[in-house]
Amino acid sequence: MRDTLYQALLAEKRVKVPFARLKQLVIGLDGAMRLAPDLDDQVTRLAQAMAVDGQVVLPSLNSRNSWSGPRRTWPNFISVPANKRKATCKPNYYHFHQKILPLLTGPNALPKSCKILEKLEKISQWLARQDGYEIVPAPLAERSLEIFGYEKALKATGSNGVVYDTGDHQLTLTDLGAFYVAPPLAWESPFAEPREAGERPLLVVENSTPYYSLTRWNRQAKAYACIVYGSGKQVEASLPQQSELLDKFPRAELRYYGDIDPEGVAIYQGTAKAMQQFNQRELVPDLSLYQALLDVGKGSPRDFKAKMFDLVGLHAQFGENIATHFEELFAKEQRISQEHLGLFVLNSLYLEGLE
Repeated sequence: MRDTLYQALLAEKRVKVPFARLKQLVIGLDGAMRLAPDLDDQVTRLAQAMAVDGQVVLPSLNSRNSWSGPRRTWPNFISVPANKRKATCKPNYYHFHQKILPLLTGPNALPKSCKILEKLEKISQWLARQDGYEIVPAPLAERSLEIFGYEKALKATGSNGVVYDTGDHQLTLTDLGAFYVAPPLAWESPFAEPREAGERPLLVVENSTPYYSLTRWNRQAKAYACIVYGSGKQVEASLPQQSELLDKFPRAELRYYGDIDPEGVAIYQGTAKAMQQFNQRELVPDLSLYQALLDVGKGSPRDFKAKMFDLVGLHAQFGENIATHFEELFAKEQRISQEHLGLFVLNSLYLEGLE
């Protein structure tokens, strides 16, 4: 029965076979099974035996939605690995542009999957059309739409905008005349004219609720020339591109304020590094806000993500006193969120400023 059933499953040419269809195949091979009161149990045992031989694959036991029955012992489906279609792409390398060809040759060449080859073919055709002409730079989404007909097809990683990398050769956004446009950052200033802010600092805040509270507090306290919503990790890409905003307050020291946890520190350090790479103004932590947060906040336990930050840089950037408090908190696997320094606390204790 087992081998005959396996041949019937191969004839189905389906990778995923519903349990109901599996029972139909079993009954088709042995009509007496139709009257068996424990048909589901018998078919399940048959599938389990075939799984041991590697003929079929059962769903994960951890997936409750993939099993049914009184004790969830009947699989809702089985998989037949032999029915998976194999890729049949046979690339003609001579079609590819000179900037693409090195990605497909050599010991570290990219995998020859249909998906990758189709993308490289479209990029190659687009590059060929640009030969002899100057490539006019365009935003990433617009260039992606031009090449692929879909604005999200083109992806890149790292500060260099790497699209593909074999170790020996890279294709970057620069090769395609594309550049990343980071989302704009919301900001608010209590001053009608930027010149009225004088030399007050400009503050970047990690999260939305603290941004709400600090901007409303700052309308009366006027401690900051401007407060910017960093939008979490997005600030690393967005802040270096906010030249227009920074130019409004040319004398303002640029400060950052985030959660006291490893992720918050890493976001600050990553953003400070990005500002250096773009030759923008130095970003420093707002020590007065961090000290106030340590004073009024209470550490709470948290399962930390495996988020790395520069420990040596922590002491250099935040100073020994605050950095030591951070380390003691992290050693206990605790954090302090920005929300501890809320609007009520700001208005009650710090109406005249934080210094």
